[in-house]
Amino acid sequence: MEEFQSLLSLPLETISVLAAGYIGYRIAYVGHDETHQTIDVLFASLVFALIAKLASDRLAVFDAPAIAATGGVVAAIGAAAIWRGFLEEFVRSLLRVARVTSSDRHVTAWHSVRLRRAFAPTWIMVRLKSGRRLMCNDLSRFSCFSDGPCIFGEDGSVALFVTDRSEAGSEEWEEAELQDPAFGTALTYVPASEIEEIRVYTRD
Repeated sequence: MEEFQSLLSLPLETISVLAAGYIGYRIAYVGHDETHQTIDVLFASLVFALIAKLASDRLAVFDAPAIAATGGVVAAIGAAAIWRGFLEEFVRSLLRVARVTSSDRHVTAWHSVRLRRAFAPTWIMVRLKSGRRLMCNDLSRFSCFSDGPCIFGEDGSVALFVTDRSEAGSEEWEEAELQDPAFGTALTYVPASEIEEIRVYTRD
């Protein structure tokens, strides 16, 4: 608690730069930070804090601390968005082509696949350990939903709109009831502990 009070006693410019650095880090690495250690968080945050500091120093000519602080935060957020949206995969591809490293530091191959910006599955089938299979045969039908056509959890779980089902030992598919007049469209959650295989098709 004393450390928190000490932080609050720092000048507004310092607090805003530190906050901008951490906000930038979260935007740049959300979902990609499962292997990050304290040192990774610290120095990645400092990079975005430096960007915020440079931007706020440029805006200091207006003699308005609030404007300078806000500009620093916006600059850090913008830099984080550019890194996450474009530069991260470009730098990774460059390092791979240059044979420096092909590692993306993700824990599993599934993490690497699902977190690629270009990953856009068009069809998904989940085979359960019980032998049952669940399928969504056209993900584009559900792209308008707020959470997207399906959700791939970090733990290996899946949430999908089941259009077809197949019972254990059967090769036949049966159309599933998705729509309910009273409740809407059914989203099915499948825990990772029950999944034997996830198969997806993409146009990538």
